[in-house]
Amino acid sequence: MSKNKKKTRFSLDEKIQNSKFDFCKNMKWFLIAPLAIIIVGIVMLCTLGFNLGIDFTGSSNMTIYTNSEGTYSEFESYDLDTDMGKLKEKINGVLSEFGLSVNTIQKTTITDSNLGIYTEDAVIVKYQNDSSKDESGIEADNDQIHLALLKAFGYVDEGVNDPSDLEGLDEAGFVTNGGFTTASGTIETVMKSVIAFVVALAVALIYLIFRFGFVSSMTTFLALVHDLLITAAVMVICRIEINISFIVALFTVMCFSIYNSVMLLGKVKENLKVSSQANQKIDNKQIANSATKSNMSHLILAVLVMFIIIFMITVLGFINMGEFTFPILVGTLATFYSCAFMSSGLWAVGYRPRKKKKNVQQSKSQKDEVVEIAE
Repeated sequence: MSKNKKKTRFSLDEKIQNSKFDFCKNMKWFLIAPLAIIIVGIVMLCTLGFNLGIDFTGSSNMTIYTNSEGTYSEFESYDLDTDMGKLKEKINGVLSEFGLSVNTIQKTTITDSNLGIYTEDAVIVKYQNDSSKDESGIEADNDQIHLALLKAFGYVDEGVNDPSDLEGLDEAGFVTNGGFTTASGTIETVMKSVIAFVVALAVALIYLIFRFGFVSSMTTFLALVHDLLITAAVMVICRIEINISFIVALFTVMCFSIYNSVMLLGKVKENLKVSSQANQKIDNKQIANSATKSNMSHLILAVLVMFIIIFMITVLGFINMGEFTFPILVGTLATFYSCAFMSSGLWAVGYRPRKKKKNVQQSKSQKDEVVEIAE
């Protein structure tokens, strides 16, 4: 006779809840790794500084459509998934005439009804400006580069030598002059971003203070500082170029960090409410550990979703891996680390339960009894 064995279904929540791991007790050990990374990052920042990209030194960009047969040269097809190196070499040949070279090249799409182009593949090319020239000189160079690229891809006749002759010419749209940015303009943009960042953080903290209390809001703030410092430190240590997209990545990390902190604090508040209703003595460590375990499956799911988004962005190739997705990847891991192993412990250390008010009527009756006995 065969016995029917009851299969037990695997449950991540159940495994985590039944775990005897003490997050609060081991918090001090979890502080060692991030502190080491931050210290190394600070030392390298003081000695080497940030690896600033062309957005902070001044850059120009051109958008080039590569799928059209040039009228004035032999058509050369480019598969942007496999021929990016060949395409970069051709563009470098044009830029080298001006003493410049391609800094970044990435895939994009363009639409131009005059040319019959509707959401088709193209590339955006970025190159550093000539630092010896002023804005008018850079603008003049870009006009000449625009014309030279149109010739190289066979979109205009070799006999066209003046950029002004391109006005009103539809074929000029096959290469779009995206203009240029200067270092001072980038710094101004960064300062505006910092102001927006501080305002957004202040609004978030005010909300958290009213919703969860001062200690909980400070826990969120410390976790956010940890996540941003780790992200910046890793960028310095790995010598990844920092451009405007890095600022956008920090905003993304901030939102992700605050979101996960709010989810954890919601579990903490829920556990506090249960303990209060049951008239149990509030044990900070027990409440924090329980909240962390309850929130763990949600945190893992949130991180996996972020990984999928990062993977898809990287595979599609619309954003430079080093400048945008890499800091988001680091920030996501830092957020997981702080939410899983540090935030609950920090809350447990700082939280002090409110003292319950004594029942006024009970105190008064006890006082009357004392008076009667005294009489």
